[in-house]
Amino acid sequence: RKSHAKKFIPLYLIPYPIVDILDKDRMVRVKVKPNPNYLQSDPSIQNTKYLQPSKEHLKYGSHLYILPSEIEKLKSPKCHIIIVEGEKKALKVIQELRKIESQIGKYAVIGISGIYNWLNAPEWEMLDIQDRRVIIFFDADSERNIEVVKAEIQLTGFLYSKGASQVLSARWDLRKGKGIDDYLTQESN
Repeated sequence: RKSHAKKFIPLYLIPYPIVDILDKDRMVRVKVKPNPNYLQSDPSIQNTKYLQPSKEHLKYGSHLYILPSEIEKLKSPKCHIIIVEGEKKALKVIQELRKIESQIGKYAVIGISGIYNWLNAPEWEMLDIQDRRVIIFFDADSERNIEVVKAEIQLTGFLYSKGASQVLSARWDLRKGKGIDDYLTQESN
């Protein structure tokens, strides 16, 4: 709705290229900040960070954030998978992996836009998880939030049901950054 859109200042657009390639939906998210002119009249918008199409406007309720380059990597059965919470984090991990890939082997990165936004994503149909190692990078404060822990356990079980050989959850000191992107930025400086 246009009246709803006025409540936010758009910062940037996050397209989901693999979704467009598969012609499943037109999935896009917009990073926003609340418009100060509307905060007093609608304080519920204060914590809104992203806008995206509602489930009623999508064929599928959620999608995985996968760049075409990552799909290419997944064609190799020796490629393992990293799942991160957030598109920007996925991009940062991809950037850093390119620097060390020759040392650690191939990893494809998949982003999810929220802790449960992998459920029923149609992209799982095209991904072969069989015999692959998967590492989940949820935020460092995840152990303090029972919902995040539940989502991580549920995702782990799902990945094993798809044939993953090993599912690991990455942990790091919260003082080094909440998200993996924060941690990697700090470590590379």
